Amino acid sequence: MIEKLLRDGSNEVEMNVVCSDFSLLENINGMLSHNGVIGVRDGVGKIHYIVDGRRDRLGATHTVTTLIQSPGGSQREEYYDVCAKSVFLQYGMNFAHTGTVILYDSIKKTIYQGEEVPINMKTVYMDAASRTLLTFDQIERDVRYAIKRSALSGGGSKSAYRTLVAAIKRRIISGGEK
Repeated sequence: MIEKLLRDGSNEVEMNVVCSDFSLLENINGMLSHNGVIGVRDGVGKIHYIVDGRRDRLGATHTVTTLIQSPGGSQREEYYDVCAKSVFLQYGMNFAHTGTVILYDSIKKTIYQGEEVPINMKTVYMDAASRTLLTFDQIERDVRYAIKRSALSGGGSKSAYRTLVAAIKRRIISGGEK
């Protein structure tokens, strides 16, 4: 089934989705209505945005202008911050804890550089120690404490790191939607 989701009066802006499930179309429409924008990553990692202008053309224009003004620059960081912080809060990570800030910065580096999750947390701790005035032991203790005080306390540091990275990547790809 091919369904037209967006239509902008005489200019006729449209998006076509080919699928066999009407609920998929409803989900896409719901995400557009809720967020006003969806980011879809293609096979080479480039993000294509779909902006909803059905009810608020001025807001849609502002969204497009914001996305165009700084592709890959501060807009990218702002978008990452929104997605990452919402995931951190979802898992009960408290930014008052030094370990949470260290995890946030380390995960940001991992995602921005397209790296895989490290084999062990020692790599993360050594890298963080080289970027801060803290020792390896302080960083390890602070990260473990932050994780212990969160909803991720059931597993180890590496498990928490993997969970956060995966959740942030999903949030970024889905356009900020949970």
